[in-house]
Amino acid sequence: PLVITTCSARKTRSVEARPYWHATRSEHPGRAWFELLQRCEQLGPARDLYAGRGFRIVRDAADQAGAEFAILSAGLGLIAGESQVPSYDFTISPAATPDNGPPSGMSARAWGRELSRSPYAMDLESQITSHPVTLIVLSRKYAEMLAPTLETIEDRLMSRLRILGLGIAKALPATAHCAILPYDEEIASLSGGGIRADFASRALALHLKERTDWDLEREKEEVARMPRVKRAPIERRQVTDDIILGEIAMAPKDTSPTSMVRRLREGGIACGTQRLSRLMTKREAGHG
Repeated sequence: PLVITTCSARKTRSVEARPYWHATRSEHPGRAWFELLQRCEQLGPARDLYAGRGFRIVRDAADQAGAEFAILSAGLGLIAGESQVPSYDFTISPAATPDNGPPSGMSARAWGRELSRSPYAMDLESQITSHPVTLIVLSRKYAEMLAPTLETIEDRLMSRLRILGLGIAKALPATAHCAILPYDEEIASLSGGGIRADFASRALALHLKERTDWDLEREKEEVARMPRVKRAPIERRQVTDDIILGEIAMAPKDTSPTSMVRRLREGGIACGTQRLSRLMTKREAGHG
């Protein structure tokens, strides 16, 4: 199979390229961004560029299963794990700014269309066609970004797709709903050991483990039959940004946003991934 995961905004190499849309006026802003990337000199394997926990879970699961590994990148498009790519800073998260995301006012869906012009990107349909099964991990924003591409995929190929993610159905075209595997947060084997942001990655690792045959409808039935548990609501206290910055300061310097969120929540502190990423960026910039 082919396994595709979205990338983390946390990079392992020094950043070489960032967009500055306030200095760019173009009918197709993606063109200016791709030209900037192609001027970068520091290249390395895409699979080694990202460092988020969810990303590592999928990459390792693909390696263990002997599957091909690819990355759906907000900055580059769909790229093979072994592709040589520049280190860049680009995100489609709600916390994105014109200095590290699409131009102001451009939706994730519109940016997805721009990525169709990426010189780095592989064609998704040709990848689906050339693999018996393709598994894709998506967050809501990446689902929005990928939706225009999925709308062009032939219906007959949907049985080769397996899509994993929480709350993504409304962002995807109706033709792709049949490919969504019904994993949810009440599945007993997935109810601990992570946070919501890496849930889909953990679900993919579970789905891929020791699987030898593929049949979409049977797989969906297997997931539907998995034991569920009702999780008791967890009460966490609301704290100020200064307290969270203090917690960040006490954590190891290489702690990723996902790991930091888990650390805070295990300590009984309420903090979302977007807020945490903003505060970690603030600290790295020397303002915390």
